Amino acid sequence: MEDYCASFKPGGIDDVLDHYHETATMMMGSMVFSLDREGIRAALESGLEDLLEKGFAYSRFNELQIQQLNPELAYVSGSFTRYKADDSVLEQLGATYTLIHVEGQWKIVVIALHGPDECLSLPGDAAGLI
Repeated sequence: MEDYCASFKPGGIDDVLDHYHETATMMMGSMVFSLDREGIRAALESGLEDLLEKGFAYSRFNELQIQQLNPELAYVSGSFTRYKADDSVLEQLGATYTLIHVEGQWKIVVIALHGPDECLSLPGDAAGLI
């Protein structure tokens, strides 16, 4: 997940896309999108473009909570901060992810964006997921 967050920057969309399953669901408030790989790419590119207009430079997770339900399924919930190039804070958000383990990698199948104080409190070991 740390690689995923670090890749979300100009020129990193292909690396971010590698963290997603071939199909995924993105939830933002009451909006729900079930997307194929090209739809995921378009959503990521559009979101990054909007952020760049606001001065976005990079993101960092503040904390991650992880619960691995079985060898192929895990939940990750955490808050992160988006920064401008001068290291000032652009915004703080939260996200909760459902991941599946396929072909030796953890892939995002669901991402739900929410407030930074609305993250799940999950017990569990982060080994292999971050």
